[in-house]
Amino acid sequence: MGNLTGEQARLLAGKAAGFISAGDSKEAIQILKPILDCKCPFPKLDLLGSEIGRAGVNEIKIFFKFFDEVVDYNAMGGFVIAGSALVNFLPDNFDLVMEKSRDYIIKMSMAGIFHETDKILKKSFNFIGAGY
Repeated sequence: MGNLTGEQARLLAGKAAGFISAGDSKEAIQILKPILDCKCPFPKLDLLGSEIGRAGVNEIKIFFKFFDEVVDYNAMGGFVIAGSALVNFLPDNFDLVMEKSRDYIIKMSMAGIFHETDKILKKSFNFIGAGY
């Protein structure tokens, strides 16, 4: 699944978001598992996360629970997906996004993924700096 196209990423994100909205985050993880278990280009992971996050802006609690689960899967791709998804919840949920970003960065560091920890916060701060 490392050769995922943009259209495939959007379709996959839509399916995952549907399961998340229905309260079935386990099935959403199963859908993303082939992506999480292999190397996938960051732009595709970024697109997945952005699309999933965009679908969840009106369902913060259930989607943030899913982001925690995808991060707990402990795959590099899960951190990228969750970090990209968080941006969609700015600026209205600034404190919660910053709290989750911090939590995910700590988990990344504990997993030994030091070289990517800055990307989660950079995306959020770039969004804020752009004036939303």
